Amino acid sequence: TQYRIATILSRYDSLIENYQKQIKLLGEAAQRLYKEWFIDLHFPGHENTNIIDGVPEGWEKKSVDSIYNIKYGKNLSTKLITETGFYPVYGANGVIGYYDKANCNEQVVLITSRGNGSGDVLMTYHKDAFITNNSFIVTPSEGFEYCKLPFTFQFLKMANFRAVRTGAAQPQLTNQSIHTVDVILPNKNLIEKFCSATIGMNDTIIKYREQIRLLTEARDRLLPKLMSGEITI
Repeated sequence: TQYRIATILSRYDSLIENYQKQIKLLGEAAQRLYKEWFIDLHFPGHENTNIIDGVPEGWEKKSVDSIYNIKYGKNLSTKLITETGFYPVYGANGVIGYYDKANCNEQVVLITSRGNGSGDVLMTYHKDAFITNNSFIVTPSEGFEYCKLPFTFQFLKMANFRAVRTGAAQPQLTNQSIHTVDVILPNKNLIEKFCSATIGMNDTIIKYREQIRLLTEARDRLLPKLMSGEITI
């Protein structure tokens, strides 16, 4: 009986593992393309682009807060966070539980603001979620809407937010320190091309993550029923 139960559950685990591998491959593909275009400077049309002081013509040095709106999430007592629920709660390092309300209604990039991970760049994978004040919420400012999520995620991962952390015992990023970070912004046309090339990857990752969630919930509901004999095999 134990063997049969293990066989059934292993099918769920195998599907979950397969989706996880696909997510990893898609993430790596987007990262490789970003590196090729924006780090190695082998972007479309690079052969005919002048390089001035090590930067392609048309690229500009800007402060992060001139491109993005960066604001703290909201404080949420750990007593209100549950193991299951409708809206995922994002803390300093990803989903930490669920809550019955959302304070963010779009997929966004996050920058960890507290703890050893301060300065790490993450991405949410839900349209509606609750973002705690352990992270900054990053959205494009007016006029920079073309800096969509796939680009922003890779772009800000290359920014050195860790260099402006404060606090010895408890590292943190503050509004004041994060806004001192400068970046080199590629031209609009190239950013739009990158987003077009990677938006499908991002959508597929979201779909696979939802499948993992559903499979995990189904497996966890099935196990006690198999063990108790409620479902015979």
